Amino acid sequence: MMPRTAPAYEVPDLGDPVLDMIQPDSSVDEAGSLCDPFPSASPADLAKLRGYATVSDLQSSSAPGSVTDQARLRGYATVSDLLTSSAPVSGADQARLRGYQTVSDLGAAMQSGRSELVRDAPDPLGPASSLKWARMRDEHRNETAHGVKYIWDVRKRRQKYEVTIDATMLRRGQVFDTARIKALYFHKLGYKEGADLLTAEEKGNAFKVKPRAEPAIASMGADSGSQHAANYWGKKSLIWVCAPDGGFTTPSFYSHIGKMGKFHHSSLKAGDDVICAGEWIVDKGKLLKISGNSGHYRPTLDHLHAAVLRMAKAFHPETVVLLWHVLAGKWEEVPVLKFKQSPSGNGMYKVHPTA
Repeated sequence: MMPRTAPAYEVPDLGDPVLDMIQPDSSVDEAGSLCDPFPSASPADLAKLRGYATVSDLQSSSAPGSVTDQARLRGYATVSDLLTSSAPVSGADQARLRGYQTVSDLGAAMQSGRSELVRDAPDPLGPASSLKWARMRDEHRNETAHGVKYIWDVRKRRQKYEVTIDATMLRRGQVFDTARIKALYFHKLGYKEGADLLTAEEKGNAFKVKPRAEPAIASMGADSGSQHAANYWGKKSLIWVCAPDGGFTTPSFYSHIGKMGKFHHSSLKAGDDVICAGEWIVDKGKLLKISGNSGHYRPTLDHLHAAVLRMAKAFHPETVVLLWHVLAGKWEEVPVLKFKQSPSGNGMYKVHPTA
């Protein structure tokens, strides 16, 4: 019997997986399984078969591709291998790889017994110690009572705030760029900060006038060098947390704009424990700078080190970790590979001057 054409659907905006850029395979077999048109092609060959010079060119394009192609581009022979591997697989990926249009469709199928959500394998780096909020637990209620947003819904958290850790970092299906996200928010506030990062169309967009919180700036010290660093990071960075979530054992990274009195590190996990929290600067998908600055969680070097190890796929030669040099009494950017090997630099560094 000739294979039948699979129904086409509009790809939803459900988080940040690579698969958000593609459509399902063009055909299915009699049992309804997705067909692999190039069963023996390497990732490089797959890219060439689709008219691209490199795998990166194909992954960053908007061309239709099969889910089996995408599994193989990630180094797996089949979709099943990807789903059962230790690779981070978001809820949107899980749904799409199983032939569902949205996470809601997969959830409905699970409730009716038609499908089972695959849980990821144990974290390849092993369990990491959890980091509790540095303040009293009772203050969680105080935060929410005073308007601080808490993301209780796991699905929403993964769709809106999860960041794909890779050579090109993604968020909400787009290349992650912290300074651009910050610039758009400044524009909504009526400020010109970062306007050079926006397109003419973005600058011309009229936003609904409503009260918006000022972006939060990390406390980095009172000296002029610390104030300069705080201003620089205030313009270009977003906050992040690293934590397991939604039944998955491999930790996820979540990121958003820190907003005074409205959106804190505690917001991303609704006040729950994390592996670490801090700030980072990502330029056009490239991880440039990492810090462990979080007044809520106040991570130690051990916690920051555990999180940075889980960012390894995003390391570039330019990636640095911002640490406080104890003897010099100033902030210093430490190459990430040096930090990976010796977080404290033999007692020379700590996460924050008050740590």
